[in-house]
Amino acid sequence: MLLWVHRADFALAQARLHPELSSVAVRDRAEGIVYGGLGTHLVLFVVYLVLARGVLRGRPGARVRLTALLLAASVAGGYAAVVLGGSVPTIRAGMMAVQAASTALRLTVLYLLWMPLTSRAHFTAIVAGGRSRAPDAIVPR
Repeated sequence: MLLWVHRADFALAQARLHPELSSVAVRDRAEGIVYGGLGTHLVLFVVYLVLARGVLRGRPGARVRLTALLLAASVAGGYAAVVLGGSVPTIRAGMMAVQAASTALRLTVLYLLWMPLTSRAHFTAIVAGGRSRAPDAIVPR
């Protein structure tokens, strides 16, 4: 959402950073940044949904893949905030706030995936068919 709202700022930043480019090329670069970011987030949304289904079913592999994705997304998000915030000063504060909130949510999910005893029991009590035998299983039968 932040990318879409500030798409004009991306165009101005591209024009400032690359004065040799035509206005069409500047617009194309700015749109590429915005649509690339939106596309990436849409793909991540679908991947998170698929992994959430595996996590709810108690599949340890889904938990590991979700952990890797959350860590990679945190690093990539921090990098994007620094790079985009440096080239487009009007969105720096917003990007930092969004990344701080996102990182807090990701750390909360990581904690809930790995730390509580109920979570660990959910992933270790798997029987044939991929269903959890844990007494406090998240997925209703």
